[in-house]
Amino acid sequence: MWWATPLSGRLQEALLLEREMARKGLLPDIFTTNIIINGLCKEGRMKSASDVFRNMHHTGLIPDIVTYNTLIDGYCKAFDTVSTDEVVNKMYATGWDPDITTYNIRLHGLCTGRKMSRAVMMLEELISAGVVPDTVTYNTVMNGVCTDILERAMIVTAKLLKMAFVPNVVTANLLLSHFCKQGMPEKTIMWGQKLNEISFGFDEISIKLIDRAYRNIQDNVDIPKPPPEKSLFLDFLMYVTYDYLSRNSLQRNENQGSLKRMEIGYGGS
Repeated sequence: MWWATPLSGRLQEALLLEREMARKGLLPDIFTTNIIINGLCKEGRMKSASDVFRNMHHTGLIPDIVTYNTLIDGYCKAFDTVSTDEVVNKMYATGWDPDITTYNIRLHGLCTGRKMSRAVMMLEELISAGVVPDTVTYNTVMNGVCTDILERAMIVTAKLLKMAFVPNVVTANLLLSHFCKQGMPEKTIMWGQKLNEISFGFDEISIKLIDRAYRNIQDNVDIPKPPPEKSLFLDFLMYVTYDYLSRNSLQRNENQGSLKRMEIGYGGS
């Protein structure tokens, strides 16, 4: 499809190309239209994105799960829960069920907007629908509980642990970040050192967070600390993450040791 290639460029070029295609009697396919909707959503032009979406029906083009997820993401980032719900309802009405991407987008929007009650309901809906949570789901909700009221945060954490929450470098980074943001840079450094002791695979974000913690201490940056119980809760979340990563690292080292012994055994036979 010769007209789809230039759409990887600027949005304006894509829209001009779409108009040129219409003038020549050519209709863009779903791939092309999704790129245009995505570009408009990224620029925050949700009315234009909605117009393109509505026009799809007039041209006989059927929206797919990518179309719906793109619009849902755009409305979530605009904190427009009414329009988000409308798109979700349209998705159901046309026979599309939300996938894990849909749920992750909505959870991120709710957690960012600090609507944790709805986020908890969304998490339960996800499980009831038989959708399997992934690391994005866990980390999105984990990030939300760090700034939520303690009682609900503890309940949500219990749900995550029951769902066999699997932490990764993103989990570690968001917790290290919260220690810094909530006036506890010394804990960012302490947990950073503990993770280093188990040969944890830090990424660039991890290093920047630990560097920022050192600078905050050196510059005596005054950030209000949370109540002791919230500080203890963040320590608990970090300990759960550290414990899993530590055991996983130990298991990996044991497996590598077994493999080396097998290689030596085969080499000697």
